[in-house]
Amino acid sequence: MNIYISCDMEGVDGIVTEKQSSPTGPFYAFAREQITEEVNAAAQGAFDAGATSVLVNDSHWDMTNLLPEKLDPRIEYITGSAKPLSMMQGVDTGIDGVFFIGYHSRAGTWNSTIVHTFSGCVSQFKINGKVYGETGLNAMIAGCFGVPVVMISGDQHVAEEAREYLPWIQTAVVKQGQSAYCARHLSVANARELIRKTAAEAVKIIPEACAYLPSAPYRLEVQYLQAGQADRASMMPGSMRLDGTTLAFDTADYLQAWFAFYTMTALASQAPMV
Repeated sequence: MNIYISCDMEGVDGIVTEKQSSPTGPFYAFAREQITEEVNAAAQGAFDAGATSVLVNDSHWDMTNLLPEKLDPRIEYITGSAKPLSMMQGVDTGIDGVFFIGYHSRAGTWNSTIVHTFSGCVSQFKINGKVYGETGLNAMIAGCFGVPVVMISGDQHVAEEAREYLPWIQTAVVKQGQSAYCARHLSVANARELIRKTAAEAVKIIPEACAYLPSAPYRLEVQYLQAGQADRASMMPGSMRLDGTTLAFDTADYLQAWFAFYTMTALASQAPMV
C-alpha cells in the first residue's frame, strides 16, 4: 500500500499568520518544525495501518519547508519548485491513496485562517461552474491517475469543503478558525495524535474510496483580483476573456485545464499590484 502526502502549511496546528508561514517570517522556524512533525504523525499512522511506503511532496510556498533530518527515515520526499504537477508532483507513481496535511480553505472563506486558492492573485477557481480551492483542484489531479484522496488535516472549514465532493474523506480538525488570522488550536501533542489516528483510519477506507474527477469536457474559469493580472493571464493561448478579471479555458482533459491554470496564474502573478 503506497501512500502519498501533499503537505501545505496554512492548515497546520498553531499557524495563523504569514509571519509563521513565510520563509522570511520571524516565526518560520516554528512552522517548519510543525509541518515536519505533522507529516511524521500522518506517516506513522499510515505505517501502523499497513502502508508499505509513504511519499511526501513539500507543497507550500517555494516547497523547501520540511526538515529532512527530522523526517521519519521510512519516508521518501520531494522538495523544490517548478514541478509540473506542483502540489501533486509524484502522485502518478503508483500511489494507492492520498493524504492532504496542513491544507487550508479556498479563497474568500469566512473565519478560516490564511485562505487563498493557489496564489494570492486568484479570487476564484471554477471547473464546470463549481468553485474549488486547492483541495478540489488537487483531488482532481489525483483523479486523473485514478487515486482517491482519503484524508485531510486543517481547520473545520477545509474539512467541510472537502466533504462537499469527497464524502468518504477522513478529517483531522486540528484548529477552529475564528477569523482570517485567528484560530483556537488543539495542543501540539493532541493535534499530532489526532493526525496519526486519522491517517490509520484513512488507509483502511482506501478500498471503498473513489478517485474524484468530474466528467469531461471541462470549462476552467479563473477570476483574478485585478484586471491587470487578467491582462497578463490572457496571453495564454486558448484562453478566453469573459470580463475584466475572469478568463475561461475549454478542454476535454483536466490535466490540460490544470496546466492552463498553472500557466495563466504564473503570468498573472507578474503583473504589478495597483
